[in-house]
Amino acid sequence: MARGSKSLKIMELLEAHTSSHHESTGQENDASTQEKQSRHRGKTVMANVWTSMEKFIIKVDKYGVPCTKDAATLSSFLGVLAKNGAYAPINIPNWRHEDFTPYKAKCLKLLMTKFDFPHTQETVTWILQNLNKRWRDWKGDLKAEFYIPKEKERVLVEPPSTVLEEQWPGLVRQWYNPRNEENKMGKELDRLKMCDATNKKKDSSYVNEEFRKNFINSSIAFALEKKDMIDGIWRLKILHLLTDITGQNLNIMWLKRFLENSCLKIKRVEDEDT
Repeated sequence: MARGSKSLKIMELLEAHTSSHHESTGQENDASTQEKQSRHRGKTVMANVWTSMEKFIIKVDKYGVPCTKDAATLSSFLGVLAKNGAYAPINIPNWRHEDFTPYKAKCLKLLMTKFDFPHTQETVTWILQNLNKRWRDWKGDLKAEFYIPKEKERVLVEPPSTVLEEQWPGLVRQWYNPRNEENKMGKELDRLKMCDATNKKKDSSYVNEEFRKNFINSSIAFALEKKDMIDGIWRLKILHLLTDITGQNLNIMWLKRFLENSCLKIKRVEDEDT
């Protein structure tokens, strides 16, 4: 039932905008926005698609997935759209949010003016899923480059030139939402515990020594990466996890000293390399 509802929504987007397929209202403004952003980005902007007077012909396989040479052009163009705030705003929390619905329709409308592709459920779904992935990757790249733990105000006043300035505060607020950080760490800890549990024998010993060493290293790397965010209950959870996988009787003071000493050693190695 849910699948049918999802299919209906996607096809409704197509039907709502196919009738206005040849309208040019607003396209000049959108193109100028793209041109303004592309001058700063210095990366692939797919100018050949934006300026082309002819549509790129997209053929698909039996599953509705684009499979010809121009399919690569379509995929690259979706990557450009995902980084364009006029079509895929970064201040919207997630792809399924209702505020994103009109932007999905806007993207499909633009794509229909640049590409000739089958308006089937399978192909439209592929396009939207691809666009969603590129958009999430873009937001992830931004966080990896500009997020600074406990420096929200500093990050807020320094928006990069690759995004629309008015959307930057909304994205930054998502990064520093305590609930988001807590949920993220909780999921990562759960994955570590699941990996630990599924690679042990009935007597609780690991399937092999190599896995045990690699798993301990991965767990320690996780603790080091999250050092600036770890406190209270999370410090206890990580301590319990490390206690279980090392088989040693560890305590909070040990964890604190371990994290501090490890960070100092890493910094010392980095300084020596430079």
